[in-house]
Amino acid sequence: MEASERKRHLREEMLALEPPSTETRAVVVAHVGEWLDEHRPTTVVGFLGMGDEIDMTPLVPAHPGIRFALTRTAPGVSLTVHDFGARREMHRFGFEQPAAAAPVIEPGDVDVVLVPGLAFGGDGRRLGRGAGYYDRFLAGIDATTVALTTTSRIRHDLPLEPHDVLIDWVATEIGVTRTSTPERPQGQPNRSPL
Repeated sequence: MEASERKRHLREEMLALEPPSTETRAVVVAHVGEWLDEHRPTTVVGFLGMGDEIDMTPLVPAHPGIRFALTRTAPGVSLTVHDFGARREMHRFGFEQPAAAAPVIEPGDVDVVLVPGLAFGGDGRRLGRGAGYYDRFLAGIDATTVALTTTSRIRHDLPLEPHDVLIDWVATEIGVTRTSTPERPQGQPNRSPL
């Protein structure tokens, strides 16, 4: 089976799982908070969780010394970065994002990107929703990546395609662990040392 077809089947499987409980989500966020305290980044890009994703927003008031940001799905196929507190608007697909007029944060100012996804591998692989927004965004930014997920969404059978960007750390209800990232495909940026 071709990698793209395998990913489609895995997406269906992951979307059929029960969403994580409120308690489990809180434990994941607490572990990420501890990780942030230890690594002390200046600017962190987060996300507004959709349905089955971990809600990272409690990290913002708990870490007032960190500048938090969100991505915006710009016209076309790219993500831009904006301050977490910027005015927001609804995307045509029904999720909230920074408004078009919100000031942009330069990718070079970002230290950490908290990454959503449907499934992750202990080797850094990520299964997103299929549009490739995060892969394109992460390929163009030199920041440490931390996936927020649960152990039920850790897979050892995720396909890896040339455009896929590997994740540096995975946060679950057990803790935050560094991935055993295999050799990165040619052309992928090196990550910062956090």
